Amino acid sequence: MPDDHRDQALSPEVLDQALAWLALSCSGNFTEQQMLQFQQWLQLDSEHERAWRRMQVLSTAFKDHEPALVDPIARSMVQRPEPLLSKRRTLLKVVLGTAVGCAGAWYGKDTRLVQGSLADLSTDIGERRHHVLHDGTQLWLNTATAVDVDYGRDERRLTLRYGEVGVLTGNDLAGRPLVVVTRDAQFAPQGTHFTVHADEARAITSLAVTQGAVAVTASGTGAMALVQAGQQVAVDHGRVSLPAALEARSTAWINGLIIVERMRLGDFTRELTRYLPGIVRCDPHVAALELTGSFPLDDLTKTFTMLERSLPVKVNQRTRYWTSITGV
Repeated sequence: MPDDHRDQALSPEVLDQALAWLALSCSGNFTEQQMLQFQQWLQLDSEHERAWRRMQVLSTAFKDHEPALVDPIARSMVQRPEPLLSKRRTLLKVVLGTAVGCAGAWYGKDTRLVQGSLADLSTDIGERRHHVLHDGTQLWLNTATAVDVDYGRDERRLTLRYGEVGVLTGNDLAGRPLVVVTRDAQFAPQGTHFTVHADEARAITSLAVTQGAVAVTASGTGAMALVQAGQQVAVDHGRVSLPAALEARSTAWINGLIIVERMRLGDFTRELTRYLPGIVRCDPHVAALELTGSFPLDDLTKTFTMLERSLPVKVNQRTRYWTSITGV
């Protein structure tokens, strides 16, 4: 029986690990010790075995690109004694650079797996990171985010592949302007602190400015707007919305919080799915209940406890990958 339905529950982290093992297996440098480590990984969790079965389809794509790991960088990567998974992103950049067409075509909904492996900076579901670039620009990557950093002679360009990033611009000694680019728009900050969220589900890119100002140019139409501190806008199909007052929840994630005010529980549940590597479901009978408060992102168990204390609901977690919210 096909297991496509069950594969939907596979976490990006496990898929990432399985792809790294596939890359190593195609490298021609799979040692006996690494084979033993692979077998141990495979037997550690049934999810690992299911993820590996998915990789068998990708193995055909890699075989069609046999020179992929002839590159000396790739071979040196797999020959080093350090743990494979600690360096998987560098290895995957080399391998997937040749096989990305085949891999991306097959993955469909898992495009993030490929893009995240190729991105300069990325986070997995439920992970947040802070980076300081060499010009002093600070980046905060929210859950499930991928960013490319391209500092050229005339411009400092950050490309948000997907997810959400907070930016505090640094003072570039060469005087190069900084731009943030998404599929929907280009953002040119003017000495500022802001966040950009590429919401794939709604096909909208949102901008929230906390300091300074940001010039927005929509892709395709060229529609423009200047967004000041304390304002936020959304770019939707070439249109830039009128600036609205900045909502606290737009940037609260940087401080590890979800802040909501009279938000429907159903909407709150959808927000939580961004931070949990599995399925989170809300019973339609309680979805209209309204919730107000500040909830921690780094301790979702505490968030669920607070949720149960705030509303007449029960949070049921069968596994880390299955959470349901029902009435009491």
